[in-house]
Amino acid sequence: MLDFESLFDKKYLRWFHLPENGLLIEIAKIEEKVEMQLPNQRNKEYKPVLHYKVIGGELDKVRPLVLNPTNARLIAAIHGRDASKWIGKEVVLYTDDKVRLQGKNVNGIRIRSRSSK
Repeated sequence: MLDFESLFDKKYLRWFHLPENGLLIEIAKIEEKVEMQLPNQRNKEYKPVLHYKVIGGELDKVRPLVLNPTNARLIAAIHGRDASKWIGKEVVLYTDDKVRLQGKNVNGIRIRSRSSK
């Protein structure tokens, strides 16, 4: 499926960039406060951004992942609460069509351990 959102080149990783079976990555770096201008908002926000190395799966282009609180909690559940110790650790990025956004289910990226399916 060619989702309309994929027609727009994005600087950051989005759900439609991921392969169907997910993407095994190794966390390389976490930038704590990256300045962003979010759509339909006047004020800039600061978000954590996760950089990674692809271990399994394919991407047309490696893009950093803006880390939301849910995905940060998922990584913490797998590798512990100390984000500085996530470097070098592996997780799987996958597409989930039940991500809640403004009271609706939308497609988004979620994180799981390598061993869970």
